Amino acid sequence: MTNRFYEAQEMYNNSYFVFNNLNGLNEAGSPQSKITINGHLDDFTISTLYRNYEQVAHNLKVYPTITIYPRGTELNGGMGGFYNADNNHIDMVDHYYLIRILSHEMRHAFQYIYFPDLFFATEYRTVREYLNCDIERDARGYSLDYCIAREYWEEAEFIRGEEAEFELVIQNKLSPISIGLNESYFRLNPAVASSVPRDYHWEQEYTYYTNEEYSNSGNNRWSSIVFGFKALANLAIIIFIIMLILGYFD
Repeated sequence: MTNRFYEAQEMYNNSYFVFNNLNGLNEAGSPQSKITINGHLDDFTISTLYRNYEQVAHNLKVYPTITIYPRGTELNGGMGGFYNADNNHIDMVDHYYLIRILSHEMRHAFQYIYFPDLFFATEYRTVREYLNCDIERDARGYSLDYCIAREYWEEAEFIRGEEAEFELVIQNKLSPISIGLNESYFRLNPAVASSVPRDYHWEQEYTYYTNEEYSNSGNNRWSSIVFGFKALANLAIIIFIIMLILGYFD
């Protein structure tokens, strides 16, 4: 399997995909401003979380907001993390292997923002279909590749073991409840595939920035102001030239 982490990094360096701030929902920002922690995390976990958020965000050009819930919290369907596309927000439950969840869910943000035709083509009504769909396999693959690239060996081994269990569920050799997923939730909340173009988000009149411009939100706003002044100055020059040609200053 090729390494999705390095593939994304290569695309980033080659500007294959352009930063999209979704009218502010995906605006660049620090991990401290993006992550809300409900409950208590030790300082080492928090610094690790911040450092990896920053790395994945740089790698994928996604800046979702995140809420971390205490261990034992139950998210819908029994999932450890959930990406909400409508507001570019991730809900996550604290876990010993937290980076795997972080990278997995941030990959979903990447799918939604830059490859919406894949994201919206997803369809499932059962746990087996959910685990086997393209966006879930891609997110799990990215998470594994990321942990390997960053040398989180224990997390990578956990993902491999988890993936082996998922394959057994997909093959109907293992019950979904044994991996903590609620079958009834997926039946009551099916994903229905819809067709959208690859440039779906480009058609929403969002603002886009180059690599240099999106480095931080403050620079983005300043760049917009400078660009506006330059545009007005250029317009004034054009009007002046036209008036000269028409003899207004004779």
